[in-house]
Amino acid sequence: MSRKILFFFLSLWMSSSAFSQSELTGFKVNCLRDAYVSEDLIYLDRIVSDTVVGDTLKIIVAAWADCVYEESSGYYKYHGDTLRLYYALKKSESGIVFKSMCDCPFEFSYKIKGLTHIPKTVLLNDSVIVYKPDMFKTFRVQYTILDNDTINLSDKHGLMQGRWIFLKEDTLDWQGKKMFVRIVYDQVYLNNEVSYGSTTLFDTNYKLLSVFRRNRDGSGDKYIFDDEGNVVKHDRVK
Repeated sequence: MSRKILFFFLSLWMSSSAFSQSELTGFKVNCLRDAYVSEDLIYLDRIVSDTVVGDTLKIIVAAWADCVYEESSGYYKYHGDTLRLYYALKKSESGIVFKSMCDCPFEFSYKIKGLTHIPKTVLLNDSVIVYKPDMFKTFRVQYTILDNDTINLSDKHGLMQGRWIFLKEDTLDWQGKKMFVRIVYDQVYLNNEVSYGSTTLFDTNYKLLSVFRRNRDGSGDKYIFDDEGNVVKHDRVK
């Protein structure tokens, strides 16, 4: 028998032996709702950490799943240096499984006694996962410099931050008729949400039509101008 064949059968025997002598001694679910500051964040299924302490593998994995999995149980399979981790809903007395109307970011912690090394391949509910240091998908940071000021900043998670200035063209109902307008936004964002700023409407010749100024508390002031640029109407928005 060649050395390669002998090594192959020896590896199979060692992996099956490791599984038969290992057991799940701990499983914990952690829902990270508070870390999810924006619906536009893309949570990553991944390995958070994996360490061997004595004769026990401690591995934490992350997944985006139905919020109902906050009440779940875990189990695993190990074969050929591949660790398959699973989370599943605890069975109710009626056997009926109820789904929630939302999804949540989770971390699932497993303690496997008898597994004394970090497996080469890890799957979570039959999907391969790898270690990633960031819990959210990352992008290239983008911004513009205007008069020595940084504007139009998209952070590493793709969220709009700070001051944004941009132009949009649209057709709107204006004073009872359809009109093509140019809209200039000058707003301050926090995690893709407008904090405060102004929205200014012009006609096609950039004649001023209206200005809406939004305050930090959500209130605002809307001004409508005549052909001479004078305020003809002022509405307070609460």
